[in-house]
Amino acid sequence: MISFTVYGEPVAQGRPRASTIAGRVRMYDPKKSRDFKQYVKLVAAEHNLRELLEGPLMLTVHIYKPTLKSFSKKKKEAAERGQIRPITKPDVDNYVKGIKDACNKVLWNDDSQIVDKMAQISYYKNFYFTAENGCQTHLQRMAERKAFTNYLGGVLEWQREKMLVTV
Repeated sequence: MISFTVYGEPVAQGRPRASTIAGRVRMYDPKKSRDFKQYVKLVAAEHNLRELLEGPLMLTVHIYKPTLKSFSKKKKEAAERGQIRPITKPDVDNYVKGIKDACNKVLWNDDSQIVDKMAQISYYKNFYFTAENGCQTHLQRMAERKAFTNYLGGVLEWQREKMLVTV
């Protein structure tokens, strides 16, 4: 399993921007998204893989955001205990998209290899001053996932079944 943490405030993939140069339309990433993807790429590259991962992969991403300044003390404490989760924009898929794009040609050939993903967003206490902030990413081959699921006593499969029933 490959795991890494990107420290700092996570950035969701922004909408592509367009500009015209010499009468031609050019599409580009917003600067904030581009900078975050470059940072993720540097952190992921620290694994120094000899070869890019092949085959189907599972990606797990945990996004930690600071509590909102508008929260009351009581609401802030509830958020830090995990009783309140972020339901504001941007959504979790936009965060994951930026991470997947950044890891192309660094950990895997193409993000189409991600056939299973788990992602969540939570608030975190003392967001800017702890070692647990930002974005934690775990990547594993699907063959490893079966062993991991067995190790957890089927907890992941139980969660998946529960999600299928409630959706």
